[in-house]
Amino acid sequence: MSSRSATLDLLAKQMTTVEWTIYPTGWGTFACGSPDGRELRDGQALDMLLGGRWIAGFIEHLPHAAARFIAQDDQRPCGLCPEMRVRLLTYQSEEQSR
Repeated sequence: MSSRSATLDLLAKQMTTVEWTIYPTGWGTFACGSPDGRELRDGQALDMLLGGRWIAGFIEHLPHAAARFIAQDDQRPCGLCPEMRVRLLTYQSEEQSR
């Protein structure tokens, strides 16, 4: 195994999926866990709980508009609301420091 492959394998082992509730941080922006938490950024991949099902997608920020979730499979948009549930891929060391 090359050193690059070994490094990628090590990083993959340090990743975990964490479930969060989102909270508003200002007009059209949201953060995970609390208003002071990790902000959802444009292009960020995540899963969102919609209708009792986890849907893969990403966050999209448009100029002069609120952030929204775009479903990966059909590109349908969904507005974000306080207390929606999301899952993010996170390094385990980040979670241990919280």
